[in-house]
Amino acid sequence: MSSDRLAELIGWFAPFSSVLVAFSGGVDSSVVAYAAHEAKGDRSLAVTFDSPLLPPGEIQDATLVARTIGIRHEIIKSDVPDVVLANDRYRCYYCKKGEMGYLVNLAKDRGFGVVVDGTNASDLNGGWRPGAKALSEVGVRSPLAELGIRKDEVRSIAKEVGLPNFSKPSMACLASRFPYGHRITLNELKKVGVAELYIRQLGFKVVRVRDFGNVARIEVGREEIPMLFTNGNSDRVYSRLRQLGFDYVDVDIMGYRTGSMDEPYAAVESGASNEG
Repeated sequence: MSSDRLAELIGWFAPFSSVLVAFSGGVDSSVVAYAAHEAKGDRSLAVTFDSPLLPPGEIQDATLVARTIGIRHEIIKSDVPDVVLANDRYRCYYCKKGEMGYLVNLAKDRGFGVVVDGTNASDLNGGWRPGAKALSEVGVRSPLAELGIRKDEVRSIAKEVGLPNFSKPSMACLASRFPYGHRITLNELKKVGVAELYIRQLGFKVVRVRDFGNVARIEVGREEIPMLFTNGNSDRVYSRLRQLGFDYVDVDIMGYRTGSMDEPYAAVESGASNEG
């Protein structure tokens, strides 16, 4: 039962005097933040990075969830390091190493006993996740993963305790919309963020706009693909993405799936995943 798993999660924090949560506002880090606050009260803090890598609306969502939980919440403005914009296959490692290293130092300065994130057990089932290596190197703990709590259990806990984002789809950083090796610009990040927001506002639950230069490849949930071709949606989407600077707009007939940008590597390196 989700109540038993929640009790385990709250109990995980018992050895620590205080806790700092790397808080994206997604369902995983929200459940961790909830448990940390239940365990430690005012000795818990959620920290969110406000970066150009975030999809539009994520800071507002994180603020709402933190307020619902009652946990103290700080937002830190951050730039995108050049090594991340260079966009090689270790992009996520460099990004996580920088951000999580910053939080570990912040925790030391303020006397927090542990830094935790929202990685769950399902996240560790194979795939290309260089970011996980960075977490281990800087000493960030992942209580959901350590307790074997899967994504479906996380959502059940979130629903049970009344978190507003219990059914929110995963929202990977915008850098995952570009093929490896393409040097990303801040304008390109903004462009795909605006494009995805526009399509979501038409009623689509999961949206990725993959940027291939002058071509936009749209991924939505497979069950929602027919919606792109009803009620004038295809004309609206095509027109808006053309306004944003794309010359061609394609639809991926396989629908959204994690790691689609890594599929060209599958023949030489099995299990790759561009984390979003």
